[in-house]
Amino acid sequence: GKDEFTFKTAEDEEPYGEIPVVPRKGFPAEKMKAVYTYANTDEADLNELKSHGINAFIIKGGYGNNVDYSKTADNLPTYVKNYASWAKQKDLMFFQALDFVHFTASSIITKNNVVYSDGTSGTHVSPWDETYWKHLTNLVVNLANLSIKYPDRYRIDGVWFDFELYGNPNDGYFTKSWGFEDSTFNKYLADRGLE
Repeated sequence: GKDEFTFKTAEDEEPYGEIPVVPRKGFPAEKMKAVYTYANTDEADLNELKSHGINAFIIKGGYGNNVDYSKTADNLPTYVKNYASWAKQKDLMFFQALDFVHFTASSIITKNNVVYSDGTSGTHVSPWDETYWKHLTNLVVNLANLSIKYPDRYRIDGVWFDFELYGNPNDGYFTKSWGFEDSTFNKYLADRGLE
């Protein structure tokens, strides 16, 4: 038999199923009914969505991956704090979407371009660039810290990474042709003691 934490299958009444939510202590288990929307969504929109049974929302935009938030309160833009506050007030799950796509020409983070297997350099950051991953990690930590620091005011349940490479002229997604940068190869050699 299935329990309430099992994904439904194609044989079930609802073939696409619902994503189960792990229950929090003192709260009953519920199914996630989410909407993926944009940073122009306002409080009235969230009220409307909740009235239709939506209990989670993913916001795309409003929290860029090429911005220095170190001079903003809690290292976060007002957009994120508004959504986290509304999520808390309305008992909605909130996930902030972050794009992975990052072009080095305009980057304030890194200039480490991807190099393809044919030796050409691309315009996107190398997906193995440690500086960029540290920056993304800091963005995620900033989100987590808001809920930890102000648990009675803000709610952020997670992050949604969008790995589609919008605007990349070679591929919309990572392929085996990515990752031939000297820095990546040198790390590979060092990790194996071959340098």
